[in-house]
Amino acid sequence: KWKEQALIFLMFSILNNPSCYRIEPGSMAGIIAADVILTLAVVIVTYHCASRRRCRKERGKSAM
Repeated sequence: KWKEQALIFLMFSILNNPSCYRIEPGSMAGIIAADVILTLAVVIVTYHCASRRRCRKERGKSAM
């Protein structure tokens, strides 16, 4: 019961707080899309660097 009351209070506070401004759905979609693209770029660069390092390490072992 108290969880429901807390949730209702939170929702009421969020909806009636004049200091918060509304973020348009298009802006939110853009932020999320940019975040996904940036995350994928970090993953790809990390994978690429790790693969190059592994290849150099394996070549160094085979030369010995």
